[in-house]
Amino acid sequence: MSLNWNVSNIEDFEAVCFRHFEEDGQPLRELKQSTEKLIFLTMAVGLGRITESNYQEFYKRIALFERLRGCVRVKKSDSGGFVDDPYTLEDIRQHIGLCVNVSDEKPDAWRKRILKSWEHDLVIERSH
Repeated sequence: MSLNWNVSNIEDFEAVCFRHFEEDGQPLRELKQSTEKLIFLTMAVGLGRITESNYQEFYKRIALFERLRGCVRVKKSDSGGFVDDPYTLEDIRQHIGLCVNVSDEKPDAWRKRILKSWEHDLVIERSH
C-alpha cells in the first residue's frame, strides 16, 4: 500500500511545507525536511492527520518516539557538522491540516506497540 499525503489544507502550505528554488532558470520546489519527515512519522505515531484537536497528542507521541529511538531531524551546526533538531510543539501546530492515509491508533494501543518494539530491539542489541 502506498503512503498518500496531502498538505493543501495546511495554512500557508507553500511556505510551511516547501522550499522554493531555481535550477537552470526553472522555478522548482521540494518538500522541506520537517514536512517530509512528519509524513513518514505519521506511521510511527499512529495518527493519520494533524488537527487542532490532536496536534498536542501528535507532538507527545513524536517526543516519546524521539526519546526512545533518537531524533529524526537534523540541522547544520555552527561548526559545520550536524546536530539533532527535535520537533517542537510549534512545528506540529504549523502542520495542522496534514493528512496521510494512516489509521489512527488509540493512545494506549500506540504506547504498547512502541514500547514492545523498543524492548524487542533492545534485547536484540544487547544479545550481540
